[in-house]
Amino acid sequence: MASLNAEFYKFNSCINQLRRIYKETLTAFLDASNSSSIDFLHSESSGALVSDRPPREIFARLEPPVEAELQQLLHQPPTLLVFGQSRCARNHLANHLLHCCLLPLGTSANEDDADGPAWRPVRLRFSAASPTAATAAALDEADLRLPPDCGDSTAAVLEVPLNHPLLRDGAELLVAGDGDFTAAVPPLICLCALPRERCLTPAEARDLQQLLSTAAAPSAVLIARPPPPPAESANPQLAERLRGQLRELGLPDTAEAKEEAATAALGTSATSELLDDFQAGWPRLVAFVRRALQRILVRAAVLLNQAHCAALNNFILLAFDLSRDLMVTPRKIQFAQRQEQQLFDSLCEVADSKQEEMRQLVAATLSGMRESLLTAAAEHQFAGGGSDGDCRRCEFEIRELVMSRLGVAIGEQLVRSVSLFRDAYAGTLTRCLEGLEDGDGCGDCSATEALRRIISAAYQVEVTARSGSSYARSFRDLLRELAGSLPWASAPKLDASWRRRVASDMLDGLSDQRLARHMCAHLSERIRAAHEAFLVAMRRLEERKSARTRACEEQRDRIRCRHAPRIARLALESASVRDMTLYGMPQFSREIGRGQYGIVYSCDSWGGRSPVAIKSVVPPDDKHWNDLALEFYYTQQLPPHERIVPVLGVVTNYAYGGGGVGSGDGGLTDSEICVLGASAAASPEILIISELMGCDLHRAIQFGSLSFAARLQVACDVVEGIRFLHSRGLVHRDVKLKNVLLDRRSRAKLTDLGFCKPHAMMSGSIVGTPIHMPPELFTGNYDSSVDVYAFGILFWYVCADTVRLPHNFEQCSSKDALWSSVKRGVRPERLPAFTDQCWDLMRHCWDGLPDRRPLPGDLLPTLQALLAEARAAPASSACQAGGPPSGHLVSDLL
Repeated sequence: MASLNAEFYKFNSCINQLRRIYKETLTAFLDASNSSSIDFLHSESSGALVSDRPPREIFARLEPPVEAELQQLLHQPPTLLVFGQSRCARNHLANHLLHCCLLPLGTSANEDDADGPAWRPVRLRFSAASPTAATAAALDEADLRLPPDCGDSTAAVLEVPLNHPLLRDGAELLVAGDGDFTAAVPPLICLCALPRERCLTPAEARDLQQLLSTAAAPSAVLIARPPPPPAESANPQLAERLRGQLRELGLPDTAEAKEEAATAALGTSATSELLDDFQAGWPRLVAFVRRALQRILVRAAVLLNQAHCAALNNFILLAFDLSRDLMVTPRKIQFAQRQEQQLFDSLCEVADSKQEEMRQLVAATLSGMRESLLTAAAEHQFAGGGSDGDCRRCEFEIRELVMSRLGVAIGEQLVRSVSLFRDAYAGTLTRCLEGLEDGDGCGDCSATEALRRIISAAYQVEVTARSGSSYARSFRDLLRELAGSLPWASAPKLDASWRRRVASDMLDGLSDQRLARHMCAHLSERIRAAHEAFLVAMRRLEERKSARTRACEEQRDRIRCRHAPRIARLALESASVRDMTLYGMPQFSREIGRGQYGIVYSCDSWGGRSPVAIKSVVPPDDKHWNDLALEFYYTQQLPPHERIVPVLGVVTNYAYGGGGVGSGDGGLTDSEICVLGASAAASPEILIISELMGCDLHRAIQFGSLSFAARLQVACDVVEGIRFLHSRGLVHRDVKLKNVLLDRRSRAKLTDLGFCKPHAMMSGSIVGTPIHMPPELFTGNYDSSVDVYAFGILFWYVCADTVRLPHNFEQCSSKDALWSSVKRGVRPERLPAFTDQCWDLMRHCWDGLPDRRPLPGDLLPTLQALLAEARAAPASSACQAGGPPSGHLVSDLL
């Protein structure tokens, strides 16, 4: 009994911890969602909306099905459900769990007769004011019978309060009645009581199928049978038939599996376990309950961790999106202003200084289109029929027809003469402006509309007969109209020849010089007006985008400094509960290294892996907590890669501050650690479990255990690891000898991603190891090229085959002095043993300008070529043993 009570005691402590994480998760998600809208922010200067687009939301919420499942797992008491068709077997098993005869076992021969009165379910709950198990009276069989007037057995659940140790920690015991299982509320620990003399009946098989098909479906069912009479021997054939029935129901028996394997395989597929004697097999019953409780804890922890990781992933993507907005928007504005200015200058040049070219264009157009214009005029059909008495109106129609077509043709020729008017170019500029103004609702005052006016100024040049005719020609046309209006003048016949003659006379009267001059003046006026409107619209757009930029920066800072660290810490805690429940507290073997932020121990076995390394970190404050949580998240989310040390899990030792479990020898047990929970220590110990490697590159070079070819192979491995991190959007920021671990084959893997972050999540803080830090890192404005710089320094040590400080830095007795030297351009010196290829590669990597440093993908072929040469060369090849340079060892600068 004591062991079963302890399991519920531990479960209650761990579930309280998960409830705290769940509550803090809801608060953090609500806080993030309330601060997620950046598009409805108001400009500080004008108070106008920055954008009318829907607000950009931070996806930080629990899906309704997930939230409902978590509510059940965390806030519903764990229920021991005892069911079966045999009332005697049910009550016998329940009494055995309680270690008292509380339920009647039945004395009549027909107590299991289905024709008798049905029995109601019995739910036992803890009540301190109720009698204890020793003093409680047994329930009367009449109290268990369902009243005749009650048609639903689940509606008549008999509630029994009991002061019992098994129920003290929130557990409940539900003995099913003769009806269905609608009274059972998850999470359930299902125990099927079965008489010894038979297998499953069809009714019991239906009960199991019904239970497995409900929302409260368990992941495992224990089939328990009472102890046999003294004279009865075991019946293996009956047990085998029972296992066959369970397999047919989709419940394979896992009784023969090891407890560790069953604990590790806490999946979603339902299994069963056959317990032939629940009195003699009490330890197995306790182990089954333990695994069932572990499944509840692991399921809740996994759901919480998945929600945390989904929110963090959304934060990172949104941070990249915001960073792109901050980088691209000013460039888009500059591009639009520059291209519009070129367009305006080109059109002004055409309008102001190329009148002769315009005259030639007009003359060529008139000459080339004359016949087509005359034909179009001859075929023109007048509006309203065109009677002979309406000569002036018909002549006006002919002139408008000719001049409109002429204007379109001249506009097309003008557009072809200006290369900036090409559709692809103008389309790019238009799309750029439309992207900047997306949803701003500026209407006719937008920069896009002003650009369209500039373009239409060339397409829609104004060409009229009056503007293109000379004064003499206009006077002659006026005299002709007066003569035609005299009473004795006969009206002309408005046929095709007349229409052709009118068009011909009009074309003959056009002056290409006057027409060009008029077109230039009209074009200049329109494009200047459109240009002024464009400048005004761009100023308004810059003001709006400036307000949006400030909002984006504030939002990115909130994500980077507030929301992401907060949820990353919750993700670490939920992952810790999961790993602690599955694999327990790791036991330290020996110390294998220590650094600025923690100590590394070896461990013989944990989580099915052997051996493993354990990094013990005690965060002194919230900043270190947040950094550690983000490091674990970034490392855990990386897909497996042969050049990155994998993280296997994390465990939080809340008892560390109480003086117990730092070294793994003595101290608190796993159960007591879980019981202590978050209240045990203000500064818990975080144990990050990873693959155990041989040694780091610093030690390997220090003891001279690597040949030059092996060191070049390590350099190739480091570049592959850096390249992989960069492909995932991460920057390591602390590439150095001690963060390169070697396996038994002397192949390298990158470790210690404590400073590793996505580029969009970096705040510009100065982090890293002094000698490996590039100059731009001190400005706070840097990118992934800092890893290439650090690799260049690491490659110097690889080629030098020493861990001593370069001679150029031997006078730097402090970090500040070394930083000053780096900012002045001081770099490690060239040693006599360096080949030209190796030295050039180093110099390119630590170039002072980040843009001139090679990419990791460019470094790899060069290193592979050097490696091939080193393998083919004799042992005395260059760079094999350059000898340690003069200088002293300053470990904290390395």
